[in-house]
Amino acid sequence: MKTAVNLLFWGYLLVFLRFEVIIDVLPDPLGYLLIALGCFKLQNKYPIAQKAGILSITMIFISIPTFFLNTGETIGLGWEIYSIVFAVLKLIVVYFLFSILNSIVEDYDHQALIKRTHSVFTIYITLNLVFLAFFSFSMNVSGSAWETITIILMVAVFIFEIIFLILIKAIQRVKPTKKPALN
Repeated sequence: MKTAVNLLFWGYLLVFLRFEVIIDVLPDPLGYLLIALGCFKLQNKYPIAQKAGILSITMIFISIPTFFLNTGETIGLGWEIYSIVFAVLKLIVVYFLFSILNSIVEDYDHQALIKRTHSVFTIYITLNLVFLAFFSFSMNVSGSAWETITIILMVAVFIFEIIFLILIKAIQRVKPTKKPALN
């Protein structure tokens, strides 16, 4: 279990980080491969992990262009559409990862982590959906207030990406508790 969650952590860290020296030194396809490997290790106990693994395998191929270009700096309608589709698919992968993490903490019967996972899930998904919706309208609107809101949303999404990584590490470190036997 710890190895699989560790693969999820390192895979998502590679997807999250972008370090460019002509190309992305921390490639997203490698991150999605690690996520897929982690998911496939968990699929026997958590069936939803198989769907996450298959989607992660698909994301390996879809994310190949991110090795060469930054989706945040794309120019042209085709690349803008790619960036939006890529962001939506990444959010779906994260949704599946949260489903797996929720199942793990519920199996471990760790009440604090159950509450934490649910609250981080709710805020993370909401923020990202608001950001995606806002991003789709921002192309047609200008003004300093709009730019300020965009920056605030970007910072909030960035912070919750880090919180998600911290949550994965916390779940990796937790030990399962023994549920009381029924008499």
